[in-house]
Amino acid sequence: MTADAARNSNSPQLPLPGVSRSMIALTRRFFARSSRRVTPRPFTRMLLPALAVATLLPACTYDADIRRARAGDDIVVRDIEPIFNGLIGAETTIRGIAPRLVSGIGLVVGLNGTGSADVPASVRARLEDQMTRYGVGTARGGRLADVSPSELINSPNTAVVLVQAVIRPGQPEGSTFDVRVSAWPNSSTTSLEGGRLYTTELRRGIPDPNAPDTPALAEARGDVYLNPFSQGDGLAPLTVGRVIAGGDIIETQPLVLTLDNPSHARARQIVDAINSRFPRADRLPTAIGLDDESLELNVPPGFASDIDLFIQLVRFTRVNRAALSEWARRYADEMVERPELAEDLSWALRGIGPAAIPVLRPLYDHPDIGPRVAAIRAGAFLQDPTVRPHIERLATDGPVALRAAAIGLFRLLRTDPRVSTFLRARLDDEDPNIRVAAYEALRDLNDPLVVRAVGTPDFDIHLVPSNNPTLYVTQQNAPIVVIFGRGLDIERPAFAEVWDGRLLLNADRNDRKVDLMYRDPLTRRVARASIDPSLVELVRTLAYDPKPGDIEPGLGLNYSQTVRVLAAVVDNGAVDAAFFPEADRLRLALLRARDLGSTPRPELAGETLEDMRTLNEPPSAAELARQTESAEQQLNDIR
Repeated sequence: MTADAARNSNSPQLPLPGVSRSMIALTRRFFARSSRRVTPRPFTRMLLPALAVATLLPACTYDADIRRARAGDDIVVRDIEPIFNGLIGAETTIRGIAPRLVSGIGLVVGLNGTGSADVPASVRARLEDQMTRYGVGTARGGRLADVSPSELINSPNTAVVLVQAVIRPGQPEGSTFDVRVSAWPNSSTTSLEGGRLYTTELRRGIPDPNAPDTPALAEARGDVYLNPFSQGDGLAPLTVGRVIAGGDIIETQPLVLTLDNPSHARARQIVDAINSRFPRADRLPTAIGLDDESLELNVPPGFASDIDLFIQLVRFTRVNRAALSEWARRYADEMVERPELAEDLSWALRGIGPAAIPVLRPLYDHPDIGPRVAAIRAGAFLQDPTVRPHIERLATDGPVALRAAAIGLFRLLRTDPRVSTFLRARLDDEDPNIRVAAYEALRDLNDPLVVRAVGTPDFDIHLVPSNNPTLYVTQQNAPIVVIFGRGLDIERPAFAEVWDGRLLLNADRNDRKVDLMYRDPLTRRVARASIDPSLVELVRTLAYDPKPGDIEPGLGLNYSQTVRVLAAVVDNGAVDAAFFPEADRLRLALLRARDLGSTPRPELAGETLEDMRTLNEPPSAAELARQTESAEQQLNDIR
């Protein structure tokens, strides 16, 4: 008998073989509770706070709830909009998805006498042990084979640092992430500029050198990037930096989905629904049942870089995969009738899959911007070829705060050649945010217009034609210098000075070459180069580290130092271009989002992770700031 039949029938039911009276009573209580009048809430707004609480509560609380349910107490019934009944997220919780703080004790090398070794003895001992295991002072240490860990720590050119990051459960082994590096609290280190982080093990929580080691979840290494655009304003001192894409996952943390009400049959249905919606070419099932109340999720390779998207799609996948076209129609009708649910219903339509495309198409021109934007997002995700002109209109005539996000949707339409034509025209837009969004979409679509110039081992150089010359530098995920323009050269005469004269750029009006001079603060070696006035040549020369016998000149600067020099060159008028670092782009998007939100607008009802990722700092940065607010105090307590 179906649940609807049981709910609507007034006749007594005979017990089924093998079904106890207590189970029948439990079922009756469930149907009675289900029929109560409740105040529905939007699905995502209800689900996210519940998820946050679930990840913080001890596991025993959930287990106790299950035991009470099995003993005949109330069955869990969620207070959600009826339209969302039958979705996986309406009856399950994906546990353990909260970002996790990982940290470690590390050593930054290659400083200009600005480091220090004044750290607690317990911290020093833990760091020496870690360095020994990595080969320092042994035959496995390579260039560090002849120096002991203690000697290396004592050098004024090294600094003991706190290394922190946020990782997401489900991130596959080998995936990378950004890492925050800061001088050890209360040490006398004055600057991390020019430094490189030695390989550091990252474990859960704040490092306690007096506690036993827990398994390392990740490692971090690489050049320390100091933001040259906020130093001196109290936001980013010289003792705090990041290693862009410097972290590596070495142990994947599983995602576990738990049923509100344990049932072997329902668990099997959910496993089948997930594996049907997310098939994998490597034959590894996306969902694996563990017991009657839980199953394990393996993130498919296509979602490795966007686990949030995978989780959201799982939540909005229907358990029963029958009659999907009919459910798509119901979702679309509800979207028109209740625009405040448009964003949640957009996710539900994405969870349906390609069967939702026919009902989405009439909504691309809906007069209410809420349903229209929600439908366009769903259509782009499902790669409906007819959605292209509607994205174009949204990107040109839609709310200013949504235009760059709309351009980002073009990354999903890989088979339409007209996409490239539209995006290429946006490279000349007066708004640098639009130019960068168009470049990123073209880059991800592997458009040949984006030229990947021969760069350096540490970062890439991309060349993009534009009538608005711009230097754009990334500050997260992957280090890239992007040059917008056509044949940008260094103007003559030109002069720029960086680091109190340690680096000089000079060219007289009639010079065919540009002269560079750099004095290395560690070796005191003076490097000189005379190069063509091409901006690309300048970037290469700044970063190239010549080996003995090399003919090609180079100063051997890292990415952070190269970006600082480029900023100085532009500030001094040596290059006729705007300088647009990624931080400014994020700040501009935030300001526009704030302006848009000053008057209630339907398109912002029910904002989800997709908008937050577009309009805010990366979630990991915010989560890191929240979780590490008292980290220094905790570390001081260890002293």
